[in-house]
Amino acid sequence: MGVVVLSLLILLTLFVLPIVAIVKVNGLQRRVDALSARLDLLRAGLAPAAKPAPEPEPDAPTPDEPVDAAMETAEETETPEPPEDGVPSIPLSEPAAAAAPAAKAARAATVEQTVGTKWTVWIGGLALTLGGIFLVRYTIEQGLLGPGVRVALGGLFALCLAAAGEWTRRREPDIAVAGLTSAYVPGILTAAGILSGYATIFAAYALYGFLGPLAAFILLAACSVAALAGSALHGPSLAALGLVGSYVTPALVASPDPSAWALFLYLLFVTAAAWFLASLRGWLWLALTATAGATAWGLVWCGSAWSDGDIWPMGVYIVGLAALALLFLTHDPDPEARAGGPWGNLDWPITGILIAVTLLAWPAVRLDSYGPASQIVLAATCGALLVGAWRWQNLSALVPWSAALFGLVFMSWHTPELVLAPIGPFDAYMGVAPIAPPGLESFLVAGAVFGGAFAATGGLAALRSDSHPAWTITSAAAPIVIFAYAYLRATSFEHSVPFGTAAIVIAGLYAMATEVMHRHGNDAPWPWRSGVYAVAAVAALALALTIVLEKGWLTIALALICPALAWISTARPLPNLRYLAAGLAVVVAARLLWDPVVVGSDLGTTPIFNWLLYGYGVPAVAFAVAAHVFRRRADDIATQLLEAAALLFAVTLAGLQIRHLMNDGNVFADSFGLAEVSLHSIMWLGLAMGLQRLNDMHARPTLSYGSAILGVLGLTSVLVVHLFVKNPLVTGESIGDGALFNTLILAYAVPGALCGLLHRQAMDRRPPFFVATSGIAALALVFAYLSLEVRTLFHGPVLTVGPTTDTEWYVYSAVWLLYGLALLAAGLLAGIAALRLAAFAVIVLTVVKVFLFDLSNLTGVLRAASFIGLGIVLMGIGYFYQKVAAPPADRAEAPEPAPGASSL
Repeated sequence: MGVVVLSLLILLTLFVLPIVAIVKVNGLQRRVDALSARLDLLRAGLAPAAKPAPEPEPDAPTPDEPVDAAMETAEETETPEPPEDGVPSIPLSEPAAAAAPAAKAARAATVEQTVGTKWTVWIGGLALTLGGIFLVRYTIEQGLLGPGVRVALGGLFALCLAAAGEWTRRREPDIAVAGLTSAYVPGILTAAGILSGYATIFAAYALYGFLGPLAAFILLAACSVAALAGSALHGPSLAALGLVGSYVTPALVASPDPSAWALFLYLLFVTAAAWFLASLRGWLWLALTATAGATAWGLVWCGSAWSDGDIWPMGVYIVGLAALALLFLTHDPDPEARAGGPWGNLDWPITGILIAVTLLAWPAVRLDSYGPASQIVLAATCGALLVGAWRWQNLSALVPWSAALFGLVFMSWHTPELVLAPIGPFDAYMGVAPIAPPGLESFLVAGAVFGGAFAATGGLAALRSDSHPAWTITSAAAPIVIFAYAYLRATSFEHSVPFGTAAIVIAGLYAMATEVMHRHGNDAPWPWRSGVYAVAAVAALALALTIVLEKGWLTIALALICPALAWISTARPLPNLRYLAAGLAVVVAARLLWDPVVVGSDLGTTPIFNWLLYGYGVPAVAFAVAAHVFRRRADDIATQLLEAAALLFAVTLAGLQIRHLMNDGNVFADSFGLAEVSLHSIMWLGLAMGLQRLNDMHARPTLSYGSAILGVLGLTSVLVVHLFVKNPLVTGESIGDGALFNTLILAYAVPGALCGLLHRQAMDRRPPFFVATSGIAALALVFAYLSLEVRTLFHGPVLTVGPTTDTEWYVYSAVWLLYGLALLAAGLLAGIAALRLAAFAVIVLTVVKVFLFDLSNLTGVLRAASFIGLGIVLMGIGYFYQKVAAPPADRAEAPEPAPGASSL
């Protein structure tokens, strides 16, 4: 008994006396603060005293009156308002000169107040806690007290601290909880009591076994709830302590047979209390922290303690959390903020809280094998989200989230025997088999029910003039996405008449919704609602075509949406349809770049009229028609993108048709022959000139840039590939059996002529480099054609076989000379200096060949004939230039020879 008395005396010494001292110190501090405030007011009232003092008023204090009376008078005087510029005028007087010492004294007082009002209290609270710990440790080391007495004294210590906190709070009613400038003594005492209570209860349970799991759980929870409730009086620190203790309590008290109902009902109660307090005091941090704790416990249970039948307590937990968040945390937005636009007025913190707690439905439904109970829980969760978005406009982001939540569940759907598979939407990459009966029926039914629900609720909300655009977008996009994924998982994109019929029905419903929105009259705030439903109708129709027809029709179906949108824009001038069409064109074009053979590999051997014509020709025409229709209203970037897509598909169609023709239908062949390369070059050059011709008539940027790009491709091909890479004199490739009609015509003669025409067309339209390059390419190709044709006459289809005879060498010289003469004649007749210069270049090349090669390699008559022919031609050219080609003025200016002078 003496030990107990001694312990109580020690407890009184360490606990009661410091409390009394702290209270006294705080009382003295309040008096000091009041006196300091009165002195400040007195200084403010006496500051203008530097001027001549006016006659004392009857109410003014005399020097003989006490200082307290002067303070009271100063308190009654009104403080003068500052000037309009916010900078008060300070007179140059003795009080102004003493401003610096006063400021230094104020700083010293601030440091003194900080030490006296904050540090002492915090250190005192810490000392109390440490004192209790050391007291318990001492009793344990000395064996003075038994376990029961220790627990009892710990509980008594906790109750005393809590009582002291309440007593000091009532003794200090003038201290405001919000915006404290000093450490709040009652709150620190109460927090110390809560911590002591936690430690005592846990010690009674874990160390000494005085309490069972249920009793310990109830007592710890009671401490946590008491802390949360007390924070309404003692401030946020106690709320944080209670919140942490509330969510740590289930982990501290382990049960051999954990109950999901007990845990989730307890967490619902704790989270509701935290959210209510957060709403009452405006503590967003408390609401977010409670959300994190509630969500974390749900994930922990799903990952480590899930058992059959837990879907019901988990469902009650998820839906209850969503309902409580909507009950305690939501508010109506400010009407002025609501007028600023729908997207900037969304309440993202509360939306994030609801997203976090409802995300638990994904693993819960999956772990329950997508049974009826889990589908009911999912429906209730999505319904709660939609109800919240319907009631509060600033929570409209919950509409697309509800659809996304179902999308996560729908994409990770599995058969009942795959319960232990990893949670995730990409089951195929995790070794999980695709959906198969008997899960197929429930899978399709769930998709139909939820898709219809999203469409119906969104459509009803869109009829309201003040509804958020998220309703319209979700109701149009979610059902189509759900339907497309169901079609993928059920059929792997194979033909399906039932799915095609369902897609046509969906398209018809969206078409009806378009008309309803257009005629309803509530389209004024968001006139694009009708456009959204129109796009959904066209997309559903294209999806129906894709399902009913072959896989290659997917590209066609997407392309056909563009002219459909253009046609809709003529009947219903809905905004942004043109940009949607341009976006679809970009998507289809990107699909083409990713896989050029979008129509499949089985194309048959029929030239021209094969799948390529439909797979590429139809999109090209569709994009062109859409661009033409949209251009009637505006010529903008959307129209140009559609034109570019049409041009891209047309060029690709031509190239693939050439490849199909030259490889017996195998567009995947590895080899490219000279004939095929030549056809591609001819196609590029021809299209370049054709597009330039169209640009001259219509002046379209797409035509101009397209012509330039195709021209560069064609010129690069003929100068690099034809003359060097695929030259039959280098590769040894056969050019065909015909002596004159062979591959050389396609590879050199026709491209040379096209380059010449391109050169003429490019003048005054293209940069000088392009003009010069096209002219050089034309001359080089014709020169190569003549030379290789001579080689063909002597060697046959393979130009690398057999020796070169003297006759062949002679014919080269003759042909080159004739080619130079032809260029010279054409240059003179057309007045083109470039042709005349090219003629001289060919003639000089012939001269060099004759003198450097024929002189040493030819023999007999051929050597003589080579030189005689060259001489005659050169003399003829000189004579022609002197008598015919030279301008008459030049001949008139030539001086007449003197009589008797030699003409040499």
